[in-house]
Amino acid sequence: MIQSHISKVGLEIEGGWAGEPGVSPFSDVSLIQDNSINGQTLCTWDHFLEATHIGEVISPPLPYLGGSWKPWLLEHWPNAAPPNRTNRTCGYHIHISLESLKDYTLLTSKVFLFKLRERLISLGVEKKLSAKHPFWNRMKGENTFCTFNFSAPKQMALKTKQGIHRTRYGWLNFASQIHGTVEFRALPTFDESELALFFTESYFNCVDSYLDAAHSQNLSLSATF
Repeated sequence: MIQSHISKVGLEIEGGWAGEPGVSPFSDVSLIQDNSINGQTLCTWDHFLEATHIGEVISPPLPYLGGSWKPWLLEHWPNAAPPNRTNRTCGYHIHISLESLKDYTLLTSKVFLFKLRERLISLGVEKKLSAKHPFWNRMKGENTFCTFNFSAPKQMALKTKQGIHRTRYGWLNFASQIHGTVEFRALPTFDESELALFFTESYFNCVDSYLDAAHSQNLSLSATF
């Protein structure tokens, strides 16, 4: 790959944090309340979060080239003492904008969706994630907020988030008219920021590898994710 197909990156992280507003990691972002995160309203099938702050932080659009998204992720990753930084209800969502409309359209293929899951499952095995890790629940599409479905045409037609959650809550959400991005929703909020960094980079590599193969009209190369 000579140059990435990814233009900008946006990160959305749900979890629990220590610290106070105005102090890192809240010195440049606001904590957004999210009622889907346990500790506020949902779920009896996992431990409660008892962190000082529970919710979601959202990055500004960050340039992909140069890697400025990496220090942002590490600084803002939930930092409450385990087990209060995350549980099964906490998701980590990655938005990307592409260098061209053609690249965006190419990612709407079911081939990309299935190859992406295949690669991530192999990486979960490589990292020896336990059978009870919330990663596997999401890989199977069993989490309500990241079902393994294909709704690209319906998602791309949406112009607002209101009343359309089932359509948006796929592994991939093609929010072209809402954010101008592809949103990847299948990762959990890992306990370890290093794992988050690893899977984020792996996802970006999958995107670039697939688009490189698509541009060369040899989609079999996507197996090299």
